[in-house]
Amino acid sequence: MKKVNAYRFLNLVILLNLIFSYTANSQNKESERDRLFNGGWKFIRDSIPGAEQAGFDDSKWMTVDLPHDFSIMPLAGDDGPEKIGPFSKKSPNGNSTGHVIGGTGWYRKSFILGKADEGKTVILNFDGVYMETEVWVNGKQAGLHKN
Repeated sequence: MKKVNAYRFLNLVILLNLIFSYTANSQNKESERDRLFNGGWKFIRDSIPGAEQAGFDDSKWMTVDLPHDFSIMPLAGDDGPEKIGPFSKKSPNGNSTGHVIGGTGWYRKSFILGKADEGKTVILNFDGVYMETEVWVNGKQAGLHKN
C-alpha cells in the first residue's frame, strides 16, 4: 500500500512540475497580439513643463529600460555624512519612504504603429507604476492613477 501511495505522490509531483513549467514558459513568450514595450524609454528626474507634448525634445534625457525605479537612483553630488547614493537624511518623509528623496520623474517613448495595426484597438498596459501617475499619448491625457 505504501508503494502505491509513493507512486501516486511521485506522479502528482511530476504532473504539477509539467503544469508549472508549461505555464511559466507560455507566460514568457510574446504572443502575436502582445508586444513588449519595456526597452528604449527616455527618462529625466525633474518636473518639466510641456514634456507631455508629442514634439517635446527629450534627446538629452537618459535612456532606460523598464522596470526602472528612479527613487533609488543615486542622487547628484558626492556621498557624505548627509547622503549615500539615493538615501538622504534630508528625505522629507524619513523612515516612511526609506530615506529616499522621491520627486517627479518623466518617462517618454516614441513609437509608430505599422500598417498591420491600422484600425485595431491598441491597449497600453502599465503594470507597476507608482503613486500619482499620469499617462499622456500625443499630448492628450490617456490615464490618471492617484495612489
